Amino acid sequence: MNESALNNILGINEKATLEMQKVFLDQFSALIMFMDTDSRIVLANQAELEYLGYERLDDVLGKTVEACRGKGVELAEEFIDQNDEIVSQNQDFSILSCSGAASGELRVYLSPRKPIKNASGEVVGIVYQGVNLTNTTLMNSVMSLFRNKKGGFNQGLLKLVSTLDDPHDLTSRELDCLAFLLRGFGVKEIANALRLNSRTIEYHIARMRYKLNVESKRLLIDKAIALGYFNFVPEHWLIS
Repeated sequence: MNESALNNILGINEKATLEMQKVFLDQFSALIMFMDTDSRIVLANQAELEYLGYERLDDVLGKTVEACRGKGVELAEEFIDQNDEIVSQNQDFSILSCSGAASGELRVYLSPRKPIKNASGEVVGIVYQGVNLTNTTLMNSVMSLFRNKKGGFNQGLLKLVSTLDDPHDLTSRELDCLAFLLRGFGVKEIANALRLNSRTIEYHIARMRYKLNVESKRLLIDKAIALGYFNFVPEHWLIS
């Protein structure tokens, strides 16, 4: 990564200043990474380097997350596509991720990503932060989103969505039901997870069928997947 790119994104034009920035960021346990508009790494703290499988910042400068040495590399293309969307839409994203670190450990992160803008308002980069949820009280409910039929877990990047952003006017409770429904949960299982009775779940499913103009639960699932709902998780699950 050349110094003009660093100066453009972070206002840094000397290597010594970059190293000072990293020392500051190393004080945080969360993953922190700055990237240019092509998703090339400009700055990362030690927690991020450890996740990627490197010891020195110089080893990853100018590279993308495709350089990750863990199973998380399988999500690199999707990660970069999301960055492209952030740049083109000039919009913040919050992503819930389940991915393999270079250490081999499967980790869950809540990861806000924001565009970096210059004085003219032009997007010149992206800042990423990954808050580790693996050992928190949210772990069990979050992991249900990534559990597969065999009892294991799939890697994934899920975008948090609020009811204010939903184009089909689904309520927060309907989004709750849909998130579980799309992952193979039955009505009774959803009721248990949400601590509601089965009739209430059936009512929410019927309302979603009406809003998405489909005649059956199977068609509701198919259409919701086609509309991209599988890749979203209700924002209020994690943000109060």
